[in-house]
Amino acid sequence: SEGKDDYKGDKAFKTRSGVIYGTIERDGKKFAYVYYDDFSTNLLDVDFKYLDAVIKDADALIFDIRNNPGGSGLLGLQMTGHFVKEKVLVGYSMHKNGKGYDDFEEPSEMYVEPAEKYDWSDKQTALLTNRGVYSTANLFASAMKHAPNVIQVGQITGGGGGLPMTHFLPNGWHLFFSSNVLLDVNKNHIEPGVAPDVEAEIGDYQTTHKDGIVEKAIEELLK
Repeated sequence: SEGKDDYKGDKAFKTRSGVIYGTIERDGKKFAYVYYDDFSTNLLDVDFKYLDAVIKDADALIFDIRNNPGGSGLLGLQMTGHFVKEKVLVGYSMHKNGKGYDDFEEPSEMYVEPAEKYDWSDKQTALLTNRGVYSTANLFASAMKHAPNVIQVGQITGGGGGLPMTHFLPNGWHLFFSSNVLLDVNKNHIEPGVAPDVEAEIGDYQTTHKDGIVEKAIEELLK
């Protein structure tokens, strides 16, 4: 995935429970880099302890979820909790309640509570996204719009986010669909994706050996 093997001149990157992390240094500043590739793995306290040490030692944080296909919606909202200072409304969920195309129950509110440990809400953070961000990762990107010190850098996310349901049909087909609809705080569908605050492209890495989205994030964080 993008970002995994870049910047070998910086501090050696390490891996814990699938999360890649390390430090990038630019202009005398330290940028903690965390690549979280899916929300299927529940990180343990000891994993957060290692990440927290790197993040707390840095001037700013680059949190990369590019090509993250999703996972547990609960884990996505819990991760958002590390970046908020207080309980915050991040969107709404609607479930079907009838056979009609538009038969949905009234929207129910989705809130994020601040994490009890490992508070990164004061750390200036760039959330990196691209069109490979789906489902829970898409929900996470939408929820992170309400974190006070986070900007989204990169490309619009791939979309999705509803709770998936599956069913096998008699002819052998496997039916896969979302059982609910997710809305942002303005009750707009997030299914089409979440747009970045700052657009950027990865660029020609083979020539420049630089990840354009990471570099744009550093540029924004240095402002």
